[in-house]
Amino acid sequence: MDRLRHRAEVAPAHRLGTRAADLIDAARGSGRPVVVVHGGAVEMAGILLELEQRGAEPILPAGPVELVHAGGGPKAITAAAARVTSHAEGTPVLLVVHPLGLDNPAGRSPLDCAFAQDTPFDAETSICLFDVAHAAAGGLQTLLRHTELRFDGIRGSTETPDGRLLVADLLLEHLDSRVAVRRLAMSPSLADLERPALERLVARRLRALDRPGPRSVVAEPRTDGSCSATCSICEAVITTDGDVTALLDLARPHIGHTLLLEDTSFHAVAWSPEGQPPPSLTELITPGRLAKLTGQLVTGVPEMVRLGTPAAGHRWVARVGSGESLGYLSAAQGPSHPDLTTVWWRHISTPLASELARRAGRRRLHLETRHHLVTVLVRGELSRASAQLAINDLVGALGVRVAALAPAARTMTPPSATASPGPAPDAVARRLDTLGVPYGEYDGLTVALIDGSEGGPAALVAALSPHQMTIGLGSTVTDPADISSSARQAAWTCRMAVSTRRPILDFAGIGVHRLLLPGAEAGDPEFEEPIHRLERAQSELGFDTVGTLVGYLDAGGNYRRAARDLTIHVNTLRYRLKRISSIIDADLDDPEQRFRLKLAARLRAGRQALQESGAD
Repeated sequence: MDRLRHRAEVAPAHRLGTRAADLIDAARGSGRPVVVVHGGAVEMAGILLELEQRGAEPILPAGPVELVHAGGGPKAITAAAARVTSHAEGTPVLLVVHPLGLDNPAGRSPLDCAFAQDTPFDAETSICLFDVAHAAAGGLQTLLRHTELRFDGIRGSTETPDGRLLVADLLLEHLDSRVAVRRLAMSPSLADLERPALERLVARRLRALDRPGPRSVVAEPRTDGSCSATCSICEAVITTDGDVTALLDLARPHIGHTLLLEDTSFHAVAWSPEGQPPPSLTELITPGRLAKLTGQLVTGVPEMVRLGTPAAGHRWVARVGSGESLGYLSAAQGPSHPDLTTVWWRHISTPLASELARRAGRRRLHLETRHHLVTVLVRGELSRASAQLAINDLVGALGVRVAALAPAARTMTPPSATASPGPAPDAVARRLDTLGVPYGEYDGLTVALIDGSEGGPAALVAALSPHQMTIGLGSTVTDPADISSSARQAAWTCRMAVSTRRPILDFAGIGVHRLLLPGAEAGDPEFEEPIHRLERAQSELGFDTVGTLVGYLDAGGNYRRAARDLTIHVNTLRYRLKRISSIIDADLDDPEQRFRLKLAARLRAGRQALQESGAD
């Protein structure tokens, strides 16, 4: 959430005009010009009336004070600043007066004062004014973006949870209805606060509002978006205490036969009635139409959507969340009174948004913790026991491998020693999160832990195919301490795949290039594995397996010359080579494989010579 540098002040509605007039008088008294930005005629009339009662000079069109409607945007405000500065010296003052009233509590404030940062006004001389009712409802999100707050002379800050809790307490003290108190408590803008502390403040205010005597008559809600102090729907929503399932059960008779609440990934969160959840929107609408629909939905305003064919029928769909979308609420069939339906949608959208925000925050914390765990695991920063526990938690068992990912179109170079890890592309990260694939960062690349079976890489390639990614695969891990080696191999192979424009490359298939991997000077056991197999099988076969292979390779694949050098019959050589080929699973007629085997044999012989001589 972007922070606003200028300060905000909160005052009761009946004193908002007075406070605005005080600020205007103070600026005019010091000879500074003023631009007042308002959201409507009510706020402007209140300020003009207060100035008139004080006997102040009237505000003229060409003078040091100018009133501008917020609809004009930054350009109109900047033009007004240029006009007023021609009539008075000093730094101009910007005063933004937010609209009075509750507005739509689930929606964004109609006057977003972020535009003040795009104007020539100094942050120290820019002030936003909120009335309490608006600040506690539709304007709360905008209010909390201000770093500094003043509330009847009390200074506060929104940069810390304690500061935001103080702001909530000050707002609660000025609310005079149980509906407004509960609405503030369920606001998504306060979802990050400690719930026990906020509930204590809410309970204290509710006790203060309780008065002896008969309950007043419950009035019907108005369909113009506002609520009376005794709104029957508000009172019914309060009785659910924010329980999502109870809210949907309460609203279902007025909205549709079945209700389904889904998050932004279209995973079912809650539904009504109980039992099997209704079909997801992804099952009823094509991806293209669904993307277009979610982009045009307005918070709290349901839209009737046709489901493919006339026989499939229609479905009500509404967006939940005042800022970024938090999820979607859909109904199988709407009732006959659309205005009352809209009122119910708006009333339940705030507690639904609060629940979705809480779930999203918890999921985000879980994913960030898992990403960090994968990162420290592949870097080799965990002990063997901790690495074992991490793998069990992330994948479930050993037999996993590391896959490094990079955009296919990006030209990559081996990173320097000081290279810092880069984050995964947003689309790929979201896809991996959706698939439940644990991933982190290693050596500037995104790395994922996948199943070590043959189907693991294929499944990852299929899942990421729309994103045009290049994938490098490390060796399958059987020892948790070898995870970092698999990550190093995957990163190196991924860079090689990008440079050779190959979509996927396995470390086991890069041949002698494996020896170029930094740190491979100590030997590559897997590269020399065919020679080890021949050594182990020599006693069983009854002939010098390694010597026979080396003789054939030194002869350049010529059977007669190799048989002569080995002093055996050529048919005997062919028989022995057939046995050797089956043991090491290699095609000895392939020049590339003969070269790899010859290099592996020489590396093995050289290492044995060093060991026999006692050299390090």
